[in-house]
Amino acid sequence: MDKKTNFIGYPIVIIITAILTFLLSTCEKKDQIDQEIINKEVLYLPDGDPKQIIDLCKGQKLYKKYKSRTDSIEKYEQQFNDAFRASRTITFKYQELVNYFSFVEQITEKTGNKISGLRFYFGKYSNEHPKYPGQQMLFFNPTIQDTIDGETMNLAYAIDESGNRPKIVIIDDINNFNCEKPGKNYSKASVFSFSNLLNTYDEPTSLYGQGGQVSPPDGEAQ
Repeated sequence: MDKKTNFIGYPIVIIITAILTFLLSTCEKKDQIDQEIINKEVLYLPDGDPKQIIDLCKGQKLYKKYKSRTDSIEKYEQQFNDAFRASRTITFKYQELVNYFSFVEQITEKTGNKISGLRFYFGKYSNEHPKYPGQQMLFFNPTIQDTIDGETMNLAYAIDESGNRPKIVIIDDINNFNCEKPGKNYSKASVFSFSNLLNTYDEPTSLYGQGGQVSPPDGEAQ
């Protein structure tokens, strides 16, 4: 009886072992593929602790000092709109920023360059804006490093996608940008845009990001 039991049991043990081995190898392979996907998609890995964190009391002092500026802004703007309140905070949805970073990282990687920073610009909505009439706002653009006349600079850029491979287009001073002929706004001194001197192309792809919830008028920061 024992011999019969063993005879029947051995194939079952072998089958179960084979199934477990297959499942374990499949899980390991899946984990390896998932890690490869993660490593491929994360273009900018953390390289240390953040250096920009300030303590709560310093943040409070900075915010309170800004009040004198908002008082001046309100005094001026209320000549045109009695109900005007100066912007004191702007809140961006985290997921929207994640989507933006992913977009600029992927398109910049195609040019063979690396993002060096993010430049914020102060702007102002028109007095006819339906939601934020006359309110201050922020928009932003990534930068890359370039050396011009021996000086290392961080320069805002757009992307020329007219050729087989996307190219960096350095944006000149934003005040001098020619919106009627956007293809002529690259910096001739920049090594990144040197090849573009030989090319003509349509309007480059903008990397300007904007949005955010302005407060006030929709809320008061405490």
